[in-house]
Amino acid sequence: MNTGPRKIFCYILLAFIHTFYASVTNAQSYGLGFSSHEVIQDKRTSLELLPGADYCTQHDFEISFDLTILPSRRDYFGYILRVVKNEQEYIDLLYDVRPEGNQFKIVVGGKFTNIAFALDTTSLFYRWNQLHLRFDLQNDQVVLNDGKRSFIQNKIGLKPGDCFKFFFGASQYKQAKITDVPPMKIRDVKIIKAGETRYWWPLDEREGPAAIETISGKDAIATNPIWIRNTHYEWRLAKQLTVRRSPSFAFNPGQGILYLVASDSLYNYSSRTGELSAAAYPSGQQLLLRGNQSLFVNSTSSLYNIYLDHHLVTAYNFTQNDWDKKYKAGPVTDFWHFNKFYSPLDTSIYILNGYGHFQYRDTIRRYHIPTATWSTVATTGDKLLPRYLAAAGATQKGDGIYLLGGYGSETGQQILAPKSYYDMLFFDAGKRTIKKLFEIKPGKEDFVMANSLVIDEPANTWYGLAYPNYKYSSQLQVLRGSLNDPAYTTVGNTIPFSFRDVNSFADLFYCPLSKQLIAVTSLQATTDNNGTYTINIYTLAAPPVGPGEPTATSSSTGWPWWVWVFPVLVLAGAILAFTQWRKKKQLRPSRSVSSQPDLEPSPAFIFPPTDPEAASNQQSEILNPKSEIHLFGEMQVVDQEGADITKQFTPLVKELFLIILLHSVRKGRGVSSDKLTEMLWFDKSAQSARNNRSVNIAKLKSILDKLPDCQLSNETGAWKIEIAYDKISVDFYEYLQVVQDKTGLTRQKINQLAAITQRGAFLSHLEYPWLAPFKAEVSNDIIDTYLSFAATMAIGDDPEFLVKLANDIFYFDPVNEDAMAIKCKALVHQGKHSLAKKAFESFAKEYKAIYGEDFSHDFQSILEA
Repeated sequence: MNTGPRKIFCYILLAFIHTFYASVTNAQSYGLGFSSHEVIQDKRTSLELLPGADYCTQHDFEISFDLTILPSRRDYFGYILRVVKNEQEYIDLLYDVRPEGNQFKIVVGGKFTNIAFALDTTSLFYRWNQLHLRFDLQNDQVVLNDGKRSFIQNKIGLKPGDCFKFFFGASQYKQAKITDVPPMKIRDVKIIKAGETRYWWPLDEREGPAAIETISGKDAIATNPIWIRNTHYEWRLAKQLTVRRSPSFAFNPGQGILYLVASDSLYNYSSRTGELSAAAYPSGQQLLLRGNQSLFVNSTSSLYNIYLDHHLVTAYNFTQNDWDKKYKAGPVTDFWHFNKFYSPLDTSIYILNGYGHFQYRDTIRRYHIPTATWSTVATTGDKLLPRYLAAAGATQKGDGIYLLGGYGSETGQQILAPKSYYDMLFFDAGKRTIKKLFEIKPGKEDFVMANSLVIDEPANTWYGLAYPNYKYSSQLQVLRGSLNDPAYTTVGNTIPFSFRDVNSFADLFYCPLSKQLIAVTSLQATTDNNGTYTINIYTLAAPPVGPGEPTATSSSTGWPWWVWVFPVLVLAGAILAFTQWRKKKQLRPSRSVSSQPDLEPSPAFIFPPTDPEAASNQQSEILNPKSEIHLFGEMQVVDQEGADITKQFTPLVKELFLIILLHSVRKGRGVSSDKLTEMLWFDKSAQSARNNRSVNIAKLKSILDKLPDCQLSNETGAWKIEIAYDKISVDFYEYLQVVQDKTGLTRQKINQLAAITQRGAFLSHLEYPWLAPFKAEVSNDIIDTYLSFAATMAIGDDPEFLVKLANDIFYFDPVNEDAMAIKCKALVHQGKHSLAKKAFESFAKEYKAIYGEDFSHDFQSILEA
């Protein structure tokens, strides 16, 4: 056979690509994670192989899989694998942490066998361990091999013709139910017969309950799965809580603890265990002022809280659980959203940027910790323009800080051409110099940054959270970029973020212990110092990836073979290409070719939708974006181009718009001209009222022309606003869809309602005499809806969710007795007795302040009711 050079090269190339792909695939991070004792029984993970069928065989077979145990968990006991034989006998592989020394045990028929062994800590927690469990039906024995040793148990009742079912983790199968699940991950599950793999479940999915079987198409079923591949792309809401009075955040990388500094307690979120705890201050409330920030210094294990306006830096005493200084009341800060870092070069905290009273800041301030003195830092080099909403990340040595982006103006004055910045700067604390490294390109949408950058110096990489600051319903998107050049890309999906300027805050941290990125957001419901804040904590496995990227594990040492093969292939390809070019040149006449320079595309910054269904329609969403009308919190109207047009409503036109809109959406009838006159122009003559109505109706129509699917009409004798709800998002309409159908309430609808009301109370900034009944109705409907759904649940179904539900009710009625009872019972069910008692006492105090009398029930009677 005459095989030409082109074919030979193609064969070589195909072989290389196949082997290269296999090599990359083998390096990917994938598998199935199991929810364990950290969640209620109904939420724990299970994997059933060959669902709906038995595996019946006359011959020996083997089941193999890779296993690793998750570190830093409180409870480890559980069933790794349950094999059900002939519908009535169980062969169990257990993970047991009792002090006998052998974590892994085989139990048959409820009795321990001779098979018991242990793995060293490094292998157990930080490596994949391949286990083989062989069922010898001819000799009636089971053999377990861990790659180094084999363990045998004879006479367990095996025989040819037996039928088996296989369950990893939890099981709800007939009498074989189990809920004790160890915190583990598994992958590459195989059933092998006569040395041949008959079934293989790689467990490399990203979503859904089906685990694809690659040989015979016999998919497994996963319940409550945690797909490891997806944990590198999809942010997980780890905790949500509500606190009062100006919280701030700091991260302790040495222990993997996120500190939430609140007015009454220091909250600790452990990224390793996922647990949240709180230590109350013995001295009582700390008068935290809005705009304060916190900083943890890892080298000295010190936690500081900073309020720049008072030149106040307070240190936390972890032994006494208290601060060494107290706040005093003062004016609103001049330094919202400042950046900060600690430098061990001079044991000082450096503070940069900020905003307040219509002025952006550019001064760098230094607080020397040993002497408790402040100074202003003069710098040379490039100029730091006034800004806030920038991201900052210190070097590993703490000798400087990278500063990215922000929003400000060259003069510092808010009224003079404010804009977003996209420069990456470096401030050298030792040399006191500022250097502009490069400037990134924003792409299609302007954005600002969350407060911190995560700096990976060995990889010359930075990570930051970006979001558009021109709208309330915003989204946080992780950017991954280079410290050497402007290139960056988006990784991970987005986090919903309600941006209310100085009343909201977002930050980003990295935990080297759990290998997670941690994002935290806060939103203040009211603008006073005693306001309520909603705190959300999110986690994402590192390194994060984009939707199409493989999730690679850490690479092995040494150069892989294909690094050497690839140049050879390139050379062979070049020789082949040159040969073909020579042939073609001889056969074809020469012709002139018009060439154009290659254009380097700028990185497109697009905030993709957060849910899969919306992601699938992303292109149509971009081509046809929805307009928005928000009535919860402050009224906001956004046109189809994404521009906020709220300021175009004069006070009178705004009131006219709201009257017609509420009567149209809530009652569907609109409002008559006479009713409008009665409500808005009752002090005018008939002619004057008619003229005023006509002028303001015309103004309103002019504004609504910017919302093509929102039309003002008077066809039936009543003024109505006709809305195409599939093209315009109206939160009041969406709220009504939930509260008007209390028989069809679901968890999804309750979460939707909570998301709507998270913006704030209904038209919180407006007070009209005619609006009071609407506000009362909205509050009552929301409370009734929450309580109706709570009544369908037992306290043990999901106590954490019920606590959140009670807190949502308190937002509208701080002395709602039903909500207090739900919260106390749910906290007690979680074992948080002191928090339950504290919640009751806080309720009783609020009750007396409002009604002037003591609450008539005691704590115990609430729990027993």
